[in-house]
Amino acid sequence: MIKLKTLILCFALICTTCLYAQNINGKIIYTASYIKKETKNPTTAALIKSAKDVNLELLFTSSVSLFKGVNVMRSDLDTGINLTSIFSGFENQVYNNLETKEFLKQTIGPDQESYLVQKESGLYKWTLTNESKQIGKYKCFKAVLNNNNTKFPTIAWYAPELPLGFGPGYYQGLPGVILLLENPHIVFTATKVSINRKEHAFEIEKPEGVLITAEAYKEKFGGIFKD
Repeated sequence: MIKLKTLILCFALICTTCLYAQNINGKIIYTASYIKKETKNPTTAALIKSAKDVNLELLFTSSVSLFKGVNVMRSDLDTGINLTSIFSGFENQVYNNLETKEFLKQTIGPDQESYLVQKESGLYKWTLTNESKQIGKYKCFKAVLNNNNTKFPTIAWYAPELPLGFGPGYYQGLPGVILLLENPHIVFTATKVSINRKEHAFEIEKPEGVLITAEAYKEKFGGIFKD
């Protein structure tokens, strides 16, 4: 009888989690900060020193997400190179549709044409840990990206209370939305989390552009343009 009650309770929890995930719609604002490492190259050092924080947003429903930069008024004097914008993907959009299996990066090519570059779903493999910490009102758990980079590992902190596998940029596939992520260049910190539990609270439109594979995109532009 006790075992039966346990099974019923587990089943109820699973159903509740699935229902909750189906009804989640939301937006997360991230502040992206460049990790300022020391360098002996004076040009690089100047660029690193002048790197400024930028804000990006993650829009998501139960099956679709869109990650993009937050448009702001730019000063006419702010015309220099901002490494934070470059490495955070501020000028691009990353679209992930779990139903249609579309995982796309919208980018403007050197020919000023808009392209939708196809990416491989499940791009990253994670190692989950039991280490946890509180981020805002969410208890988050640590995950480490298996990229063989032990000196500058990519670390994510995800919230199981938001049981969707979305996150900033290509960093997806964890059992919870990523609220904090640090890669070798950028730290993405969630500064505002807005959740709406009403189903279909808003629609997320796919970016416009010419559909192309990553290989074809690199071949088209000589293979010198990286993600």
